[in-house]
Amino acid sequence: MSGATVTVKEPLTLELAAGKGGGHAVASLDRIWRFCAANRARCPNAVQGYVANTSSALEESALPIDRTKFLPVVRPSAYIAQLDQDVAANPAAQPVARPLAGDLSLAIVRDEPRKLRFLNARDLEDLALTPDGVMALAMRNITAALRPMDAVAHDAPGQAFFYIEGDDYESSRILLHEEWAQVAKRMGGELLLAVPGSRLVIYGDARRPGMPQAMASFVRDAVKRSERPISATLFKWTPEGWEPLPPW
Repeated sequence: MSGATVTVKEPLTLELAAGKGGGHAVASLDRIWRFCAANRARCPNAVQGYVANTSSALEESALPIDRTKFLPVVRPSAYIAQLDQDVAANPAAQPVARPLAGDLSLAIVRDEPRKLRFLNARDLEDLALTPDGVMALAMRNITAALRPMDAVAHDAPGQAFFYIEGDDYESSRILLHEEWAQVAKRMGGELLLAVPGSRLVIYGDARRPGMPQAMASFVRDAVKRSERPISATLFKWTPEGWEPLPPW
């Protein structure tokens, strides 16, 4: 990172600046430290990859900000909690996130060329945005980015459950609660939905005999096969939001 400055803020925490007019970031080394402590033979490659990704992220943070690239993602609440813990000593690096339902949380990312970068409290300060403001912006962006519901929800009679597959933002479709209202109406208010991975949404009509059990089994398998697994929980649509169901 030619021209960059690296400042040790505290143990396992670095502050990076890419030079005049460049980007800045806080790098928490807790996760890479834990990985290396448990995988010494693989540590050099892991560190090399971490440095490459971090420097790329810093370079990209200096690019002009396109607010249409702020998007909401669904992640396991345990994953978000780990991110919070990793930067506990640096409140400015806390990700912009909030609980969604059950074991799911909602976070905001910036869709950058090489990766998704979680927005944090410092980003909001730099952009003069509030958490509610960036959440509303991200929701407008994902509504425009995803394919229309009537183009992807083909719940034809005779099938136990259905799925919608797409890119890494397909799981964010669970956030479009009102768009699921018509699907729920077709199913007599008994719509069940799951997001086993970032690219996949599974839904079905709980009135069909044996469907919840069959869907739950399929979802558990899908979580295991997913490149970015999220949750095996089944959620029921209600007018107030998504209600998590006990494991089947």
